[in-house]
Amino acid sequence: MARCAEEALLAAIDLYNKPLVSYREQTLALLLVNAWEILLKARIVQCNGNDLAAIYPREGRRFKRNADGSHRTIGLQQATAKTPIGPAIRHSLEGLLLVRNQAAHAGELSDDLRQTVHAFGTAAIQNFVTCADKWFGLPVRMPYLLPVGFLTDEGPAQTAGNATQRLLLRRLQELAATRVNDDSEFAITLHLDVRLNPDLSGGGSIGVTADPNAPKVRLTGGKLLEKYSATYDDVVSECRRQIPGFKKSKHFNAAMRKVKKEPDCAYERRLNPRTSKGGVKWFYDPETTLARLEKELRGNSA
Repeated sequence: MARCAEEALLAAIDLYNKPLVSYREQTLALLLVNAWEILLKARIVQCNGNDLAAIYPREGRRFKRNADGSHRTIGLQQATAKTPIGPAIRHSLEGLLLVRNQAAHAGELSDDLRQTVHAFGTAAIQNFVTCADKWFGLPVRMPYLLPVGFLTDEGPAQTAGNATQRLLLRRLQELAATRVNDDSEFAITLHLDVRLNPDLSGGGSIGVTADPNAPKVRLTGGKLLEKYSATYDDVVSECRRQIPGFKKSKHFNAAMRKVKKEPDCAYERRLNPRTSKGGVKWFYDPETTLARLEKELRGNSA
């Protein structure tokens, strides 16, 4: 069953990535919902000793059947209720269900709604890849293939033009804005921007940013500590070594407060990552932190 779910996922990506196919967003939602439904059913069967009866709904003591006499199986919402998945995946799938159920009757979708569907679809695909590997040891054959937006307008996105689209967009935006604290591996929405730059001759850069529309790159705890390798005492020692006449003054303390607000400089690590309570420890990128401190302290009697 898990392999069938993978096939549905790849079909969703393949069809969505064809720029001349109309009805792309609705098709993406339809096939992704189908892929997730099959994946969750496979997980339920797996957790019940590979007994297919685990996904057959009952009517009294009998299994429900379709008109042709075959066994009826549970739908996506029943499958999510039977599977221990976190809120990020639930909200992501809820958004896709809204698109599947409502966008089919909304006419041609506006740019802002298309972009929002793209963000939900991208997250659902990435979440699927993670779950398939964790549950079944199934590496999806194209694990980094995500849907391409083909949205090339330079200006602001157009607002949905009818009541159905406005209502759908507002509900999707509410879901996307939901705060979840216990799903570090998963996301409700992800943004993937593809831009052509004829002036780009090579190189490029990557950094930490708070921009919610930036492409997402997930770092593990070990990778984070490779980047943010310096403690507060390390920063002070390096300042003493490289900044003439350095002192731990009020100017330095003010500069450190600014550094902590810069995601490219500082990383706050909770002693217990599963709760917002408890102590924290700050780690710093030595290069960017020192450069920022030198800039802040220049001209001050630090």
